Amino acid sequence: MLAATSATLCFSGTLLFLLALLNGMAIPRLRSPRIGLSAHTTAIQSGTFLIVMGLLWPKLGLTPTWSAILGHGLWISL
Repeated sequence: MLAATSATLCFSGTLLFLLALLNGMAIPRLRSPRIGLSAHTTAIQSGTFLIVMGLLWPKLGLTPTWSAILGHGLWISL
């Protein structure tokens, strides 16, 4: 169960990171580039955080029930 939660966090973080890169390429064509830059920066930071948490997740020592609850809550919130 811990490996599945870790894999979910890493996958979600990688997907968010790649979507942020696509968003970054669109910044010059947006109506308000500053808002686009804010969205890009937030998504890059959140994606990186999810990847790091996915890599550290097995070392936290959570029970499988709490691991699933916290892990899914974490990727859904970001």
